[in-house]
Amino acid sequence: GIWLQNYKDTIQFFLNQGYAIIGFSMPSISSVPGYKYPAYQGRDLNYHNEYPVLESGTFSPIYFFMEPINEAINYVNSQYSYSRIAMSGLSGGAWTVHLYSAIDPRILKSYPVAGSLPLSMYVTTGEWGDYEQTLPLLYHIADYPYLYLLAGYGTGRGQLQILNRNDDCCFPVNFKGQNREPTIRQYESEVNGVLTKFAKGKFSVWVDENTPHMITANARNQILADLNSGTPSDTTPPSVSL
Repeated sequence: GIWLQNYKDTIQFFLNQGYAIIGFSMPSISSVPGYKYPAYQGRDLNYHNEYPVLESGTFSPIYFFMEPINEAINYVNSQYSYSRIAMSGLSGGAWTVHLYSAIDPRILKSYPVAGSLPLSMYVTTGEWGDYEQTLPLLYHIADYPYLYLLAGYGTGRGQLQILNRNDDCCFPVNFKGQNREPTIRQYESEVNGVLTKFAKGKFSVWVDENTPHMITANARNQILADLNSGTPSDTTPPSVSL
């Protein structure tokens, strides 16, 4: 489909620029034909919206989103000497970028595309999204603006959130005739204002003037420009996790 081709195009774009890539699929979404995920209590868990049945007092299915990335970074660091690690993703992958980059400071630069808005904006529009995007136990700890802050905080760190103006799936800037950019610029200013006080890190939002739910060529160029703006003097390219 168009999404899979978009991922391939994006990966190839950064490979052509000399970046090393590690790619991840969303949990319970496999590109392997005919693959069947194990059943839980007689029920096939073929989509992550079914994960609430796995919730317990000692386990959160959010683990399935986070742990593969952690293991991959641990492996990369044990085998190679990359100077920086960056992370990008689309939609649910962008949501993963928001959360993972907030909790692991090894992610220096992050580029979520069409992955979230603050929950206060969901309430007014009814954009509730998937299970993991509105999990009360998680967002009572930290709503999205706090995740944006954590992802951007630190020496040499930063997050560039990319939103599509007329996205035909998720988190469009223009929603049902309403231009939400003023509200978006408000939380951008508030988050980046805190980072400015710390003098460590940056958060910003770039609006892509497009309709499809995808990482466009313009978005790839924005990401590349931001990556190159912080390239160390040894010119060793970072790995980009997608």
